[in-house]
Amino acid sequence: MRHVKKMSWLAAAALAVCFNMMPASLWGSERITLHASDGFPLVGGYEKVDGGHSSMPAVLLLHMFKRQKESWQPLMVELKRQGISSLAVDLRGHGESRANAAGVDQSFRVDDRDPAFFNEMYQDSLAALAWLRAHGHQKIGVVGASVGCSVAMHMVAAAKPEIAAMVLMTPGRDYLGIDTMSHLEHWPGLPLLLLTSEEEAERGAKTIYERLQGRGAQLVIFDQESIHGTMMFGEVAGVEERISKWLVRELRP
Repeated sequence: MRHVKKMSWLAAAALAVCFNMMPASLWGSERITLHASDGFPLVGGYEKVDGGHSSMPAVLLLHMFKRQKESWQPLMVELKRQGISSLAVDLRGHGESRANAAGVDQSFRVDDRDPAFFNEMYQDSLAALAWLRAHGHQKIGVVGASVGCSVAMHMVAAAKPEIAAMVLMTPGRDYLGIDTMSHLEHWPGLPLLLLTSEEEAERGAKTIYERLQGRGAQLVIFDQESIHGTMMFGEVAGVEERISKWLVRELRP
């Protein structure tokens, strides 16, 4: 593992978002609905710490290609155990967020790997971030997996939202047409934890780390194979706790 000196970052951003609360979902979290700024309807699962105040820290979770919010459950359980609330959102075209505002299923655009569609997803993450802020969470971390990493970095470059820390699980240089390397030009230096495997390190994480040296990044490379993104859960011993404790340190200094 390599460390570089971390720098703090603070920026202000505003986002108008429509939302309403829904009954609890089948997998245990509170089911919420919201809309991206372009009107695309989204569904998420919100896990609030029992007895905790909404002003406490929270983490936004962005899933992999062709996965959905439920893939984050192992980490959400650990985050809750560590006293951190979390929101996992189905990105457009995935899970319960497949249909657009007109009710037309857009999952075919995911199947087609439509780069224009994936480059719209940063709006989904901004809407989820705004939802957390509207519900009182002040310090917010973001965790992305695979293309969810690209969406998270795109969000930072496009809108400069106020984020306290970020974890990227197997990031890439240009997943599905999202040009992460160009987005690094706008990187504000917030604390960043990069997790990857030795077999995939050269595809993105090492390059990103080297580009960001001295600007808040840490890199961890695991020996296991076939642990892309959230496939680390259950395969890399203690990875959920490792991520959660790192976020606790950054969100609760």
